[in-house]
Amino acid sequence: MSTIQGKCKSCGAMITIESDSTARTVRCKSCGYVMPILWLSPQNVPVRGTAPKPKPEIKPETVRQNTAPTLRNNSPKRGTAETAPVIIPKQEAEQLGDYLESRDLYLECKYLLAVSCMDQGEYDKALDKFAELDDYNDSAELLRECSYQKAVHLMDEAQYADAISCFSDLGSYKDPEQKYLESLEILRSGLPSDTICAGGSHFVAIKADGTVLAVGDTNDGQCATAEWRDIVAVSAGWNYTVGLKADGTVVAVGSNGFKECEVSEWKDMVAVSAGREYTVGLKADGTVVTTGYDESLKAELSEWENIVEIEAREMAAVNADGIIVSTGSSVAGWKGIKVSAEKTQVQ
Repeated sequence: MSTIQGKCKSCGAMITIESDSTARTVRCKSCGYVMPILWLSPQNVPVRGTAPKPKPEIKPETVRQNTAPTLRNNSPKRGTAETAPVIIPKQEAEQLGDYLESRDLYLECKYLLAVSCMDQGEYDKALDKFAELDDYNDSAELLRECSYQKAVHLMDEAQYADAISCFSDLGSYKDPEQKYLESLEILRSGLPSDTICAGGSHFVAIKADGTVLAVGDTNDGQCATAEWRDIVAVSAGWNYTVGLKADGTVVAVGSNGFKECEVSEWKDMVAVSAGREYTVGLKADGTVVTTGYDESLKAELSEWENIVEIEAREMAAVNADGIIVSTGSSVAGWKGIKVSAEKTQVQ
């Protein structure tokens, strides 16, 4: 009796069997691989056919886990990763299929794109994308921040009317009211006196035929000037409008919560000026009248004399000697002020 030796085709371990064995196959004691005995010839090659290529052993630690790809460490992180449900467009959802992590990565990529657009000054594009993301991470907060940055940019670019519109939509976020008023004052300073003026959120202009155009917020009726005729001067308050007629009377439309529009009894007026919630009128005799929220001003302004120009927003006036009088402004007492040639002089 002789023995036959050979190597396991799977692991290479030596196998020894008796030559007169009736078994047709042999099992490797090392790896358990089963193969024909003929493969254990002295030359260690199969006598018939070709031995199948042994399968490599799969070790548990080499199995790739089906885990989601992680974002790079340098990806900007703003807020938490917990998200509210966001609807992915149908076409894009179909392209993503059922891959579990696609939805989260889709939202993260869109978020990072919106942040990038804002950082690059592409505010309108960023606003659209933040709005689509709804409550994802801190998208709602960045939506307001993007609106604020856009408004500041418009102000820096001297686009004051557009900046005013943006600031007015921001509510209490940061300092929109201060920026709003700064933009409004700059805009007003560049408009022809008594001809075109800006209110809180509306604009008014006199046409050559004495009619008046108004555009903007009209929730309080401040733009209802279509019926006005023979107007020679206009002034826009916070949310109301005042007009001076050629006959010296005054008309007003808009909010009247503090009696700022109660001017129907005024006569012999040569100028009007609307403030935030009060109206000032200059009479032909150089005296001043007022109506609005601060009743104490009436007594103080009633002592002003020889006035040729008035300004309600700062409650200041210029007299015929070119001296500014005011109800508390730091400009009171300034001298040598130039009086507009178009103003009616006191007789």
